[in-house]
Amino acid sequence: MHNTIQKTVLAVALAAAFPALAQTTTTSPTLAPVIVTASGISAKDSDATYASEVHHRAMIDASGATNLVDYLSRHSSLNVNSSYGNRNAPSLDMRGYGVENGYQAIAVTVDGRRLNNIDMANPLLGSIPLSAIESIEISKGTGSVAFGDGAMAGAIQIRTRAFNGASVSAVTGSRGMQSLTANAGVSREFFDLSVTATNDKQGYSSDLDVTQRRDGSNNRTEQAKLTLKPVEGLRLFLDGTNSRVDTRYVGALTPAEFNSNPRQNSGNTYTHQQYEISQARVGIEYKVNPSLTARYSHNREDRLSNFVSSSSLSNYEYSGDDASLAYSAGNIDVKAGLQRFQGERISSSNRTSKDNSALFLQGVYRIGALSFSAGGRKEKVNYVYAPNTGTRLQGEHDLNGWDIGANYRFTEQVSAFVNYNSAFQAPDIDRFFTFAGAFNGFIQPAKARTLNVGVNHDTPRNRLRVALFHSKLDNEIYLDPVSNNNTNIDKSHKSGLELQNRWQVRDNLNLALSYTYTRAIIDTEGNLSGKEMPGVPRHGVTAGVNYKPWETATINVNHVWRDSAYAMNDLSNNLRNRQSIYSSTNLNFRQRFGKLEGFVGVDNLFDRANGLWVSDTAVYPIDFRRSWKIGFKADLI
Repeated sequence: MHNTIQKTVLAVALAAAFPALAQTTTTSPTLAPVIVTASGISAKDSDATYASEVHHRAMIDASGATNLVDYLSRHSSLNVNSSYGNRNAPSLDMRGYGVENGYQAIAVTVDGRRLNNIDMANPLLGSIPLSAIESIEISKGTGSVAFGDGAMAGAIQIRTRAFNGASVSAVTGSRGMQSLTANAGVSREFFDLSVTATNDKQGYSSDLDVTQRRDGSNNRTEQAKLTLKPVEGLRLFLDGTNSRVDTRYVGALTPAEFNSNPRQNSGNTYTHQQYEISQARVGIEYKVNPSLTARYSHNREDRLSNFVSSSSLSNYEYSGDDASLAYSAGNIDVKAGLQRFQGERISSSNRTSKDNSALFLQGVYRIGALSFSAGGRKEKVNYVYAPNTGTRLQGEHDLNGWDIGANYRFTEQVSAFVNYNSAFQAPDIDRFFTFAGAFNGFIQPAKARTLNVGVNHDTPRNRLRVALFHSKLDNEIYLDPVSNNNTNIDKSHKSGLELQNRWQVRDNLNLALSYTYTRAIIDTEGNLSGKEMPGVPRHGVTAGVNYKPWETATINVNHVWRDSAYAMNDLSNNLRNRQSIYSSTNLNFRQRFGKLEGFVGVDNLFDRANGLWVSDTAVYPIDFRRSWKIGFKADLI
């Protein structure tokens, strides 16, 4: 642990020295402007009235990551872990909502399509090919107006890209890791067409289970996007995705077993889960005049989740509609819209649905150096539980969210913002039942009010973002590990500091640092008053170096460190074992030869044994072995 802390302190110290180094360099590269859209209205991130973090295609390419989950866990400020060993549907935590439930406090979208589920299943990020992503925008403490239900910590917007040409890539690595991806596309005056196909096999990490099976997964995804531009100002779009994910993930070890040998099986049968997803979206966008744009899209998704090892099968049927009008003229931008999402889960014993419908209005007004934003959302949520035998149950909630903010530009280099956001989270359909499956009532929605204050400092070679936040929550939703009932925490709060910095030291050297400090406290809940929410590390650091030793080569070194925390089930803060420090150093080298690029990488370079602590008797090993990979990418056209 001492060596890990030393490495992290050294990384932060070096990062603190980078601005001085950047000021002494004689070169003058510039960092590209960053555009954000969490309010539904585009703006430079330094002029936005909220905090954000954006990852664009060049950053993704330089990282050496081969899938989306690895990229987010190693190159963003998010706390990303395998969910009880399942890396395809990982746990997500931002701003102190915890590794167990944090994913439900973040609205996740792909090209506007929601990935959040109506039950407690984590978003299936593993089904999104990393090669198809154009940008990832992480908005913090805002998003309740544009995204509604669940955007209490913020939102993650993933945008896919259009291809013009063709490429293939292949990767192989330690313990059976393999990945094959093909991208192709054509862009013409009247249409754009892109297709992606990937077959991604994760390597195993642990010993054989009692049935002589390996852990790991196989993910096959095909994706197609078509945009028609028949006349000026009109765009018609159609896209679809098919994914099949077959995964086996490890069971829990005792702390003694984990400390002795995290690879051992301990008599477990690995959980075997299969996903099948079919999604299609159709839409239209029309520029009525230079100031007014109308847009509508409809999405349909059919999903099958099969826990083969326990014979538990669920079918999901999702559909969504999104209609909006955007007005932009002079110093004012306004966006208004209607949204509806209908979700139903069909199992062998019941049909349960959650339907959301909403109206929203968001605007930005600029007066010289001052930008002012305001918006509101009204959302209705309806539930129906229809068992094959027994009483049909219904419930509903009427919810409101709003957001106000201001940004003032003091100089070309310095701007500051303040933002106050009201957000909500309607319970998912599993929350009305105990862990054993008994009905425990329609519990209350969670509500959060968050104050954000931030400063931006930009030079051509340096981009600094600092934000402070404080969130007051009513009825935060949690599972009581003693009674096994889903219920509400009366009052709680979360506060912290977020720092991001990128330095273009020279044309061939780029340095990045992300630091988070987070506190999550229960205020009023009997014996839990004053306790910290479990699974929330106080400190988190992500540091990276991207260096081009010569024009056609890139070296990327990345280090992730997260502080220890209370174990996932330790609401009382009194268990013997804590969530241990997470530490991983990753190294990648890329070399281009004309249209061919080769790469080699090592993950968890120092072989750090990381784990997910649930209780005094259960630890799930995650990212606990060093692994290597080697591969190539070829541009065919």
